[in-house]
Amino acid sequence: MEYTNLTVVKTQHGIEVEGNSVWRFNQHLNLMVLVGDESIRIKPNMFFERVIKLS
Repeated sequence: MEYTNLTVVKTQHGIEVEGNSVWRFNQHLNLMVLVGDESIRIKPNMFFERVIKLS
């Protein structure tokens, strides 16, 4: 499942990711991982919403 962040998020390492970026939840790590750059991870919070894909 893919999610999008509703606001700008800042990682522990000070990296800012703009809103509406696409993320995937990694169950093993219990972290959100940025699609396209899997080195950027953040704890899930209320600022994410599920992406609904339309066919």
